[in-house]
Amino acid sequence: MPRLFSVVIATLLATLVPGLAAARRADPPRRPEAQQEYWAQVDRKDWSAAITAGEQLVAVARAQEPQEPLALAEALTLLGNAQFGAKDYMAAEKAFAESLQTVEQHAGGASAKLLDPLRGLGYTLAAAGRHNEAVPPLERAVLINRRSYGLYDIGQQNILRQLAESLSELGRADEAERHIMY
Repeated sequence: MPRLFSVVIATLLATLVPGLAAARRADPPRRPEAQQEYWAQVDRKDWSAAITAGEQLVAVARAQEPQEPLALAEALTLLGNAQFGAKDYMAAEKAFAESLQTVEQHAGGASAKLLDPLRGLGYTLAAAGRHNEAVPPLERAVLINRRSYGLYDIGQQNILRQLAESLSELGRADEAERHIMY
């Protein structure tokens, strides 16, 4: 009986939501070709090559910025991630900050597109030992994640861990414990 019920529900959903059945059959989205070199280098953890590929992505995105400003933000975030991997925290901070500014300007201050630059900026500042500066972007990332994906989205776990670690480093153990318990 439960199997029949789930089949009926699936059929109803497929009827009510036309693209659902096709979306389920579709292959997972591929990485854009322009990013394939970048991701290949990241997979190998060759950070200098990933930075070079990231810089190329940023250059292409800057040329197309008027038409696609959020593509620049995404390219800057990828570059920042590679720089973070290479432990070049000053460069990563600059890339994440520019990405954050671009997204805020073109998508608004509560957009889910802010998550990657906020997360990157928070992780970078924490890795550089600047925990007092890392807390605000991490808290904002948690807030945006919850508003966009729900209170119990599993995607917020790493942000919460870093936030708790930074709060602990600042002597705010009660707040850190609250985030870990969440």
